[in-house]
Amino acid sequence: MQVQPEPMMPHQARRTREEEAEAAEARSYKRHTPSKHPPKEVTRPDHYERSNGVDKESATRAMLEGETDPYRAHLRANGVKYLWRMGHKDSPLRDAQKARQYIQWLVEHEQAKETTKAG
Repeated sequence: MQVQPEPMMPHQARRTREEEAEAAEARSYKRHTPSKHPPKEVTRPDHYERSNGVDKESATRAMLEGETDPYRAHLRANGVKYLWRMGHKDSPLRDAQKARQYIQWLVEHEQAKETTKAG
């Protein structure tokens, strides 16, 4: 004996795939839309602030002022980020390794530029 599905009420009408996709996108947008006041963990995490009042964001902005090479700026900023937070978030060794990797990429980037200039 085959079971028939119960009839649906008008308010239970099934959505089309397009309607379902739109609803899913709306839910996702709502989840990923930043609030007007993001939490401090997002705007000023403790592992980037120091007791002397200097924060990583301000120091990085000052360091990169006038930088014209976006890739070099990215590498410098990330190298500093891991050195800045060293011992305040992940293991100091892990942060040192990450900083070293960004600095190594920076060295390679600068060597490639020198080679291009010379050649």
